Amino acid sequence: RALDPFTSDWSPNGQVLVADDKGGGPLRLILPTGQATLLGAPSENWPLYPEFSPYGQWIYYSRSDQGWHIRRMRPDGTLDQAIPFISGNHAAPTLSPDGTRMAVVNLQPDRIEIYDFATHTRTSPGPGEGRSISSQRRTSGPPFS
Repeated sequence: RALDPFTSDWSPNGQVLVADDKGGGPLRLILPTGQATLLGAPSENWPLYPEFSPYGQWIYYSRSDQGWHIRRMRPDGTLDQAIPFISGNHAAPTLSPDGTRMAVVNLQPDRIEIYDFATHTRTSPGPGEGRSISSQRRTSGPPFS
């Protein structure tokens, strides 16, 4: 079946693209030549919104299994695991450039939440509030990025 992507993200080195599938198929790694490799076994859990970690050692994504959850896996499809301190009904993970924080969409109620990996704390900016996010990359990543 042809790839029908919904979202995609380039690896930090620009050598590969990870993409999801609107039809609920597994995530795929796509080379610039167009060659695609399936990540993980096919499932009924709709993996969506994949994003590489800043150093490329993880792919974070949302998965629907009794509510939406944030998960991560290695780019070779191994070590697929839940992010334990982000509860259910969250989707669309986006990592900060330095890998220390993750923004997600809380689906009930609809709002952005920012998780700090070091402290496991959550911030939910209110209307009109903003946050400055550094665009500097670290030379070493925290344990969960």
